This record gives sequence, C-alpha cells and structure tokens, in this order.
Amino acid sequence: MTGNEQIKSMFYGRSGYRDLPMSCDLYWWHEGLAHENKLPEEIREKPIFDIHRMIGSIPWHKLDCVNIIYDQSVKIDVQTKMNGIIRDVRTTITTPAGSLTGRYTRSETLGHRDMIEQYVKTPDDLKIAQYLWDAFERIEPATGPVEAAEKMIGEQGVIWLCGIRNPLNVFFRELVGFEQFIFLLSDYPAIVRRLFDTIERATVEMARAVAAAGWKSWLVMLADCIDASLMSPPIFKEFCIPHYQRIIDILHAGGKKVIIHTDGYIRPLLDLLPQTHADGIEAVTPKPQGDVTLEEVRDALPEQMTVWGGIPSSILAEGMPDDEEFADFITRTAVYAKANQKIILGIGDMAVPSEMVWNRLKLIHSVLHKVNGQA
Repeated sequence: MTGNEQIKSMFYGRSGYRDLPMSCDLYWWHEGLAHENKLPEEIREKPIFDIHRMIGSIPWHKLDCVNIIYDQSVKIDVQTKMNGIIRDVRTTITTPAGSLTGRYTRSETLGHRDMIEQYVKTPDDLKIAQYLWDAFERIEPATGPVEAAEKMIGEQGVIWLCGIRNPLNVFFRELVGFEQFIFLLSDYPAIVRRLFDTIERATVEMARAVAAAGWKSWLVMLADCIDASLMSPPIFKEFCIPHYQRIIDILHAGGKKVIIHTDGYIRPLLDLLPQTHADGIEAVTPKPQGDVTLEEVRDALPEQMTVWGGIPSSILAEGMPDDEEFADFITRTAVYAKANQKIILGIGDMAVPSEMVWNRLKLIHSVLHKVNGQA
C-alpha cells in the first residue's frame, strides 16, 4: 500500500491492512540541524522524503487551504524584518473604525510562532475587531497551492488541509490572549460573544469552501492546539463543541475526514472530544510530557476515532531516558498500538526536537520492522 492508502485505512477501515503505520513531522528538525550544519552525514544530502523512507515514516504536508477576503474598506500592511534566524512580522489592520496592530516572531529553524503583541489591547479595540470580521466578504480556496502540494507528495504521503480555526483559538492566539479573553468575557460578555459568533460565521464559510473544493486531499486538520490547561471542560463545552459539530458536519458532507490537533494536556477533555464529531485526534502527547498514556486515550475514545501520536518528543533527546529504556518504551507502545484499532504512531507534538539523536529515529524504525513482522 502507498503511504496515503495506509493513513487512509486508519480512517476508512483497514481492509486487510494490518501493519502499524508511523507518520511524524521531520521538517523543522531537519531545517534546524541543516542551518547549524549538524545533520548526520548519512542524510546530509538526502531530500526529506528520502529521510522519511529511511525511518519508515509516512510523510505529511500541511498548508492553509483557504484565504479570507475582506471588503475594500480594510487595509492590511505587513512589515517583516529578519534578526538572524528570527522572522519578526508586524501587521497593521486599518479600518474606518480604527486600527489594530499585532506582532509575532517565528524561528526559521524551529517553526514556533510567538505572538509578541496581541491585536486587541483595550476594550475599545473589540469594536475594531468586530468591524474587521463584519467586513469579511468571501472565502477563496487556495486551489493552486493545494494542487501543487498534491503533485509534490503524490501517493507517498498525505496532505493536511489547514486554515480553519476555532474562534476561541483566534481569541487566544491573535486577538487578546487567554488571560485577557477570560477577563473580557466576564466584563463585556455581549461584545465578546457577538465577535465570537461573527468569527464563527467566517469559519463556517471556510468549511463550506473546503467541502466544495474538488481536491484529491481528504484530510482536514483543525490546528487549534487543544490544551485543558487553557480550555477547561466548561469553556470547551460552550465554545468548542458546538463550533466543531457545525463545521465538521459540513466537512463530512463534502467527503472529508477531520482531525483535531491535541498537543497539550487532554485528560479532562477525553469524555468531551467524541462530542466534536471529529474522526480523530493527532499530536497525542503521552506522559511524561503530557498528562495521559496512549492506553488511556485509546480506551476513552470510541473505536471509530483515530488516535495519532503516542511518542513524547521529550524522550528522543540523548539520555532521556537511556537507550535500553527508550527501546523498551517504543516496543511496548508499538505492540499495543498494532493490537488496537486506528492508531497511527507518531511523535506526540509532531515536531521532532533539534537535539534529538538520529539513531533514536532509526531505532523506532527497527522496532516497527520487528513488530510488523518485517524482520
């Protein structure tokens, strides 16, 4: 089976396929070590897809597949500066109601995006944000980039269609941040809820655009970084579940499968995640990095939900734990995962750390070979 078929079988049924697939993100690890000229010699000149094959990992490629178009009253100015490997991006949004400015930095080798300056700094800024989202005109599917990605990866891997985000995540990551969201929700509930509903109307249109697009790509990833330390069960029930049900039902009607990015603490949310209508969760990060075990996640979720993850990235660093303990953990995890339905083995937070030892990824491959009866 091709890589795409292997991943697809974990969502549509195995159809006789019994091997345990592994799929993890090597991009930022590769970029970081390449920038520092520290890539192991045996892979220094190899394309990243070849490196995936060397460790038995099915590659995936994610991209934002929708663009928001505002009416002509909205002007957006983006200024970018480079400070070494750090990209510093300042965006000013000008509307007839006033202006908003936000700023983030991103490491060119680690991929982490840090919001340095939130767009909404005062309660009055909420009115400007409301104007901005009221000025949303239409959604344009990013057909050119998606089709180029499909051509690039072919059947050897899978495309993750991204860009549809929970309005709560927009508040947390861009508009106000977690702490200020809670304060503003308490002090100005009507204003905050109106803005939430307006943003959600745009995300519903995004889902409709993706559902109607005639792409081969079939997997939508909702990159909302679910973490119970930020989203308590009451917050998740009120602001996440109805939203997910709405957009996931639209995507299902368009023939898409949907996964939610759950790279944080999820134990308090395990009973709620099935209510989202999602087909699976990915970036599942077990102990000691997360707050659950792979077994606890699999047991808590219904059989039809796919679990993607299972290896905490923290144990890939040299000496954390030692090689023998590492091999034992990977073996136990792989044996369990293969014996259970709909588990795709992957690095928990899907971003392999730069300090990771190359030999540990090869060891994972060796263990999978044995567990899958290929050696």
